[in-house]
Amino acid sequence: MHFRKDEWIGSRWPSIDIEPMDQTLFFRVLIYLTVTYNFPMPRIIDTIDGYAADFEISDCIATLSIDAYMFSLAFQESEVRDQVLAGLLALPDTFFDDPENQASG
Repeated sequence: MHFRKDEWIGSRWPSIDIEPMDQTLFFRVLIYLTVTYNFPMPRIIDTIDGYAADFEISDCIATLSIDAYMFSLAFQESEVRDQVLAGLLALPDTFFDDPENQASG
């Protein structure tokens, strides 16, 4: 998987673009985040062409979403985005290939 620092155009929220755009990876990334940052599994919204989930990391509102055009993780604060991005980039390249990895964070 590849993670790239970005910013949402409309809201200007700091974000992380995620590739590949694979809906099964949405759930693996979300489980990784819940285990790593110790928050309860959020409500997952089934959209017309993907999924979205809102939650908080370090008292910062965040959202993970995937649809036909993007797979992205966005935050209200750039410091939290940078912290999460550093953690994702430190993972082995194949971390999300194995669903068992997400259970251990």
